[in-house]
Amino acid sequence: MKNGRLKKFQPLHQRQRNTFVVTYRLVLEFCDVDTDAVLTLDDKVTLYSTDGDRAYERTLSIMDDHNPGNGYLDLVFDGLLPNMNYSCLYAPGQDGEEHHIFKDVPLAELIEDVSYGS
Repeated sequence: MKNGRLKKFQPLHQRQRNTFVVTYRLVLEFCDVDTDAVLTLDDKVTLYSTDGDRAYERTLSIMDDHNPGNGYLDLVFDGLLPNMNYSCLYAPGQDGEEHHIFKDVPLAELIEDVSYGS
């Protein structure tokens, strides 16, 4: 800002076309996971895109709890790509069988309502 006026927007490079990629962040909150139990320490949650060749895939564990001590498992998945469908796989480690929390859900629906499960 110069002399109390805002500068006009200037393109990053005037002779090239500038491309911006918009990504999204999704926070999944699990209320039925005891994050203090020894049996859950090897649990994993994988969020992956189901369009094409899994352009997005990220696996987090109990140790990645975004808000430890609140009684829930809060996992933050960054960099989600728009216009894709996503599935979430919960792998309870040695004390159970892996299962999907949700399958092939469009990102737009996940952003609207993340209350999945039974």
